[in-house]
Amino acid sequence: MSPENKKTNIEQVLTHFLSSEKSVEDLSITLNKIEKMIFTVRDISTKTDLLSLNASIEAVRAGQSGKGFAVVADEVARLAEKTQESISEIETAFDSFRDGFDGLREVFTKTKELLKESSY
Repeated sequence: MSPENKKTNIEQVLTHFLSSEKSVEDLSITLNKIEKMIFTVRDISTKTDLLSLNASIEAVRAGQSGKGFAVVADEVARLAEKTQESISEIETAFDSFRDGFDGLREVFTKTKELLKESSY
């Protein structure tokens, strides 16, 4: 392959590579949105847990007439706990995905620089 053909091929690879840059950026934006959603769900779960604690206290204050309310408060507490556990699992998976994505983006950036240097 002639040097001119090699240069043309490298330029074509660079063009295709750069066109995928927007996809990488879009994915980064989506990851940030997902992260915000995780924080929101965790916040709701924490508030729900606090609400169930307050409901349990009120059920005790109500005495015999608050027993049905105590059952509901206990169930809400279990749901809040299960939600917290699920969120922790989601965060672990998300963090792993984010780390992989960050590594990929670093490779992407270095490759882009090398391709640009090679084409000139």
